[in-house]
Amino acid sequence: MPIDNPDYQAIQEEGVLVKRRTAVNFIGATLTAVDDPTNNRVNVTSSAGGGGVPDAHKDSHDPEDGSDPLDTAGPAALLEVQGQATGVSHSLARADHAHAIVHDITDNSLPTIDGTTNAPVDNDFAKFTASGLEGRSYAETLTDIFSATLPEDVVIILDALLSADEHWSGIAEIGTVGYGATVGDLVYLDGVAGNNKWELAKADVAATSKGKLGLILATTSEDATCNILLYGKMRSAAFPALTVGAPVHVSAATAGDMAVAAPTGTTNFVVRIIGYGNTAEDLLFCPDNSYVELV
Repeated sequence: MPIDNPDYQAIQEEGVLVKRRTAVNFIGATLTAVDDPTNNRVNVTSSAGGGGVPDAHKDSHDPEDGSDPLDTAGPAALLEVQGQATGVSHSLARADHAHAIVHDITDNSLPTIDGTTNAPVDNDFAKFTASGLEGRSYAETLTDIFSATLPEDVVIILDALLSADEHWSGIAEIGTVGYGATVGDLVYLDGVAGNNKWELAKADVAATSKGKLGLILATTSEDATCNILLYGKMRSAAFPALTVGAPVHVSAATAGDMAVAAPTGTTNFVVRIIGYGNTAEDLLFCPDNSYVELV
C-alpha cells in the first residue's frame, strides 16, 4: 500500500500530524524505503548493494582480535570414555585447540602407549602399567605368568578327551633322540657314558626300563630334537587297546612298546607301570618311580 493511504492511522511527531511521506529512511539498517504510488507499493533498497547482501563483518567477530569477538571455550583434557551427547554450551570451540589425553588405568579411563619402556612392536602382548601400555614378547609374557606362584584352589586341567590318534595334552621337554623316532614310542633317557639321548625302552633288562621315561611326540631323525611327553595324556595308533583304569607296563617283548599285561616268568624282566587307561585309546602317562625286577 502507498504510505499516503487514508486508511492509515494518523501519526504525530511533537504534536504535528505526520500522515504522508514520500520516503522513509531506516537509519542504521542501511535500508531506504521509497513510496511508489504508481505501482501501489513501497520500494526498499540496501545501500550495501544488490540483493540486500550485508557488508563483510566476520573479522569483527574474530575471537582473537575482533571488536565483537565470539565466545569460545577453552581446551579440555580427555580424562575418560564418555557416552555420545549433545552439548549445551553457548560458546564455540577453536579449530586449533589441543586437547590433551590424560593417561590413567582406572575405570573408563584412556590408556596410552608407553614408548619409552618396552615400546610395543607387532605381535606383542600388552602389559598395563602406571606409565602406559608396554609391549611384552611371547617369552616375556610366559616369564611374567610362570614366575608367579599358582594360587590355591587353581588347577591345571588336561584335555578331557583327545580327539584322534597322535594327539596329547601334558608336560613335555625337548630332548635329543639316538635313533629314528616315531610318534608314540616309549623311550628312556640313556645317560651311559654321557650319551644323554632318548632311546627305545624295553623291560627285558633294568637298564632300559628303570630310569626316566617319556613318549615321543613327533617323527624325528636320529640325533635330532623333539618334544618328549613326561606327564600327561596321549592317544596314538602305536598303543595297544587299553582297559579303563587298568595299569599299562613297559613291554619286555618289543622295544619302544607298552603292554597292558605285566611281564612274567623270565629272569631280569622288569615290571614297571607307566600309566593307566583313561579310555580304550587314551593313556594317562604317569610313570611309576618304582619297579620290580624278576628273579
